[in-house]
Amino acid sequence: MNVFPKRLAVAIAVLIALLAVMTQPHVAQADPCTPFTAGELCVDAPSGAPAEQCQQLATYLADFQQTACSLGLPDPGYYPNYATILTFAGGNRGPDLLSEWNMQNIEVELDRLTEMGVNTIGINIAYPLLTPEFHTYLNSVNSSYDKTVDDYIDFYEEVIAKSRARGLKVHIEQSIMLRDFSSVD
Repeated sequence: MNVFPKRLAVAIAVLIALLAVMTQPHVAQADPCTPFTAGELCVDAPSGAPAEQCQQLATYLADFQQTACSLGLPDPGYYPNYATILTFAGGNRGPDLLSEWNMQNIEVELDRLTEMGVNTIGINIAYPLLTPEFHTYLNSVNSSYDKTVDDYIDFYEEVIAKSRARGLKVHIEQSIMLRDFSSVD
């Protein structure tokens, strides 16, 4: 039995928890270059998290902080954003983006990410979703296809509004729709 995937999953969970702990008031410093110790970060590690692994990952974060500060980054007025891509809003999902159940999933995802300490959401809008000719073509090959650019604009406006209502910053990215992974043929 290969234990690597399980260890990787635990390592990722611990790293996410450490990043969330770094944003907690008792750990966050007024000056981002005030040193912290690995022990400070591991105080609030999830129960069951291997202590040795927590210490190792926290040491990496502390070392990274000191390296960034020695280079003059971040400046005292800068505080990092903890960001992630909003997966249920990814453009490769095509028409599935517009389903009612998808917006419910987005709301749950936003709530959970906010609870984890994420303060910036990335939204990937895939080309050609906002191109009218794309929807004209899809309708020509499938007469039941009735989506338009306006449907997608309304969708993304709603996602952005729900994100901002939770106090999240929004970062828009653009990519090209990956046909082999998309629900759009």
